[in-house]
Amino acid sequence: MKKYLFVLFFVPLFSFSQGSLVLIGGGSESNGGWSDAPYTWALDQSQNRKVAVIYYSSSTSWIPEYFMDLGASDTARFDIDNLTLANVQATYDSLMNYDVFFIKGGNQWDYYNTWKGSKVEDAITDKFNQGGVIMGTSAGMAILSDVIFSAENGSVYPDEATANGIPDYNIKSMLEYDFLNIFPDYIFDSHFVERGRFGRLISFISNACWSAVNGYCVDGIGVDDRTALCIDSNNIGTVMGSASVAIIKRDPNFISYMKEAKYTQLLNGNTFNFNTKQVVNSPNSINIDPTPPPTFILYTNYLNTLIISGYDSISKMTPLINKIHDLGFPQDSTYIFTCNVSKASQLENQINALGYNNTKVVDISLGNFLPSHYFSTPEKVIFFENNWNTLKGFLNNTINGNILKNKLTDNITITAFAGQDSKFAGTTFCSNIHNNIYGSYYGELEFEKGLNLIKSSIFMPNTYDENTSSYYENTTSAIPWGMVRDTLKYGFYLNGNGYLFITQDGSSKKVFSKGKPTILLTNNGTTADTTLSYVYSSQNFLRQIVGFKELDVKCLEEGIAWSLVEWGSVTNPNSINEHATEKGKLLNITNILGEKTQEQSNTPLFYQYENGKMEKKIIID
Repeated sequence: MKKYLFVLFFVPLFSFSQGSLVLIGGGSESNGGWSDAPYTWALDQSQNRKVAVIYYSSSTSWIPEYFMDLGASDTARFDIDNLTLANVQATYDSLMNYDVFFIKGGNQWDYYNTWKGSKVEDAITDKFNQGGVIMGTSAGMAILSDVIFSAENGSVYPDEATANGIPDYNIKSMLEYDFLNIFPDYIFDSHFVERGRFGRLISFISNACWSAVNGYCVDGIGVDDRTALCIDSNNIGTVMGSASVAIIKRDPNFISYMKEAKYTQLLNGNTFNFNTKQVVNSPNSINIDPTPPPTFILYTNYLNTLIISGYDSISKMTPLINKIHDLGFPQDSTYIFTCNVSKASQLENQINALGYNNTKVVDISLGNFLPSHYFSTPEKVIFFENNWNTLKGFLNNTINGNILKNKLTDNITITAFAGQDSKFAGTTFCSNIHNNIYGSYYGELEFEKGLNLIKSSIFMPNTYDENTSSYYENTTSAIPWGMVRDTLKYGFYLNGNGYLFITQDGSSKKVFSKGKPTILLTNNGTTADTTLSYVYSSQNFLRQIVGFKELDVKCLEEGIAWSLVEWGSVTNPNSINEHATEKGKLLNITNILGEKTQEQSNTPLFYQYENGKMEKKIIID
């Protein structure tokens, strides 16, 4: 009788409705480094500290030995490389002797193809449901979510995931819904910031929701390399490691696809409640409220049309060129202001080849020695291939530069930024994004003040370069870092196959995304932190990663207009709130040929004032 009562008392102590998860974004473990805390946490959640290391191919003894160093009581390797072995009852029985399952990285298709419907899948599910600990790193993490990217035909890069818009039927066909399903309502992605997978995860979420039946949809979790999200049996997740964990919650009003979402990024020690989908302990040492202070600039006075390009390649700029020349009048002149005459001449040739011949290249490094009408007469201006220090010095320190600067806010001139010059249009920009592929990892990205044409903004041209993925970590991390650093409201991830067309809409600007989608982050007031955790204990640098409680995400696609941003001013980059100046005395009036004339009706005329400001007017009679 006593034994019977003892068993009744003993069993509930170890009965759980679910187990624990450790989601690891990839990267090498480090004995004495970032991985000690989450891997020890996993052992502490288990009953007997026994670890099974599972892989679809042959593996080394390093991970089992590492767990033993951390205090495991026993470890074993299970190299299960075929369906026959995966489906043997003895495999199931052996696995179930262990408390912690660690699934290694590699290729999720090999896991899905080899283990789907097998005893291994049953063992993982049963162990979790019995209160065990399931760990997965990289591909081993990706297979643990409700919906998985199968990688049947290889990986998908962020530029490919966003190439055809969001959603995209090609991406939809790569998602699977019938494996493990131990953590419902989510899709996971690893190496998140390191490989720039922000855009990819948004695409996965959108396509999973697009394919959803009966209103079923998922949110997303992205875990960076050398970082883990440890979710206990109460569904409370704690971040451990050197970088961040992203949680993307789609807007329930867009259940069939993801156009808007809430984006949380957590750092070491931050926690999230997956029952309530709320942050418990958020990044909070920095308050970033972008509400602008009072300013002397009347922003609604600036009515110029602005075009900001994501393109780097001239061969892809045809839609941009056509848009520029669809605006205004056929006889309008287009001047390309540049520090690279050779490259700008290629763009001029492309424009001429499309039948737009009134184009001129102007070398701004010689700008102060050129006639002032080079800077006062063009109706359309393109900035392309400029050195920032040269451009900044020209605009702020020369007479001709002041004339050009005034044109950018004359209510008339159509202004375009092409290639990497697009980053200059914002309040802040990253100045060395392509100097070092490890710039973000080593905390070496640098930021400067831009032209502030769009107030409280930062732009990233060609975010996902289709020719190289080497800079994806830099381009992905620089936007939120700049937003936190300078308390900015808007962060634009520009697509390398599209551009933004921005026009006045009342007191703000209406934004049209043309070509492939732009991803926009909006800060409506939140708290943030920068990472304080090292990869290795001996490390003397911190990664350039920020955490924040919540930003809004929008996918700006063709055919949808967004009234989002406030029109700024061309400022001295060292002083953002610059006073607007009076136009002064009218000097002369010229026609489209540059000939002086008298004021007349029904024809475009140019009014030049003593401060260098030029206005184009048409008096309708």
